[in-house]
Amino acid sequence: SGEYVLGFRIDPAERLQQVCKAIQALHKASNTRPIYGVTFHRDRPPSPRESAVDQTNEQEEDDDESEQKQLRTDAFAMSELHLLEDRISPDLIILLSSYPRIHNKLFVAALDWGTARYRKTHYIRRGRFTSVPAVPSEYFADPARLKTIQFHYVEDLPLEKAAELSLDSRVRADETLIIVECDVNSYLGEQATANTLALLASFSRHSRRSIVSFPYCEDLLNIASLFTKHIFIVSNDGNLKNIQD
Repeated sequence: SGEYVLGFRIDPAERLQQVCKAIQALHKASNTRPIYGVTFHRDRPPSPRESAVDQTNEQEEDDDESEQKQLRTDAFAMSELHLLEDRISPDLIILLSSYPRIHNKLFVAALDWGTARYRKTHYIRRGRFTSVPAVPSEYFADPARLKTIQFHYVEDLPLEKAAELSLDSRVRADETLIIVECDVNSYLGEQATANTLALLASFSRHSRRSIVSFPYCEDLLNIASLFTKHIFIVSNDGNLKNIQD
């Protein structure tokens, strides 16, 4: 990691409290040390007695008062700083479920995405399917969709592969869907999970999407809510319910 300097303006000023709450929530999720290095700048209004030249000099030299907090200079922190103003991704979907056939829904999502050859899906899971996923029969009429799906089998930590792909410029250049299928033993603690979701939230914009499936867990729900409003609980019969409903 290196040293970074980042400035951002909060306008209107009333949003400052909202941004601070976002920082505090992510700090809490990190457990061990602050995620952000933040400097707040307050512009001092010029005195009416000062001349125009004096006001210009004042603005250039010392019209800012700043308070600097602790700084973490790693790539994940920079990714999360990028999301301060708009950290909620419109195109990151989280599924929380103990549904044993969740892979069926994820595979159908990959087929739905592959409506054109230039669209790509990266499907990450711990191992190969033990049986052919059950999909509606209408998908058999368009077998070319299968060619748009690339599988990645990562035995230990599929989320790490998702983080790697989200930073790959070749992946980001396409209309890409990243799907990650996790079970109880395939992800690290809260801090690592929050870091990866921050990367996927940054990735999942414009023509890119991400879907991450976790076992149901209240802690994971709280972390996921920092990065997306599209969080679904999958019941034992396979039905989806948005927690925002």
